[in-house]
Amino acid sequence: MVMAMSPSDYLSAFVIAPVFITDVDHLARTVDAPASESGPLFRLMFPRRPGAEFSEQQNDEIIRWHADGIKDAIMDGRTQLRKICHNDGTVVGLAGWVVERGPEAEADSYKSRNAGNEREKEDWLPGVLDVSPWLEVSSVLREERHRVIGHLANVCRITIMSISPDYQRHGLGSMLMRRICEDIDRHDRYGYVLASPAGVKLYSKFGFEAVGQVDTLHGPIISMLRQRTIMPH
Repeated sequence: MVMAMSPSDYLSAFVIAPVFITDVDHLARTVDAPASESGPLFRLMFPRRPGAEFSEQQNDEIIRWHADGIKDAIMDGRTQLRKICHNDGTVVGLAGWVVERGPEAEADSYKSRNAGNEREKEDWLPGVLDVSPWLEVSSVLREERHRVIGHLANVCRITIMSISPDYQRHGLGSMLMRRICEDIDRHDRYGYVLASPAGVKLYSKFGFEAVGQVDTLHGPIISMLRQRTIMPH
């Protein structure tokens, strides 16, 4: 997508709005799934041979997986979700974040939040999902998260940051991050995210610093922490 206007004029055509259950399928199909495809976690979970394409059925299963994740985030009652919409109604971005209140609350909230979801998802998994590596890296990522923020209170943890590939690198990710960091600073919170390599530059711009990483066969996932009351550049 080529901009024929200044960046500020371009961004003025977009607004940040709440996410509703009616948005889920569209967000999964046009934003979250396509934005995730180049990341190490997606490539680990949904492997394919070089040059091969997913079948239509496999793509539908992957989209359903992403839709279930967004739906779970809406239903859990803790996740703040915001979408970016163009003035013409096109939804092009999605962000989600939760607040971890303290060491014990962080551990308990994860267990209670995911217990029901895990039981439901036992009944259905995408056929293309490589289950064993997914479970293994998920466990390691939880350990890394606990290592960094398990002893902290009042942490804003970013769980979703997706921009539709056709709209990337035009400032929309920064637009969402400003909204999140306003919330972080207003409540004097730490910020935390597990970032793909492609996201490191964006998060660094807003004061997040790399504090560790989890290596996978498809590249690292970087653990990033933002100290309290750091303002974006």
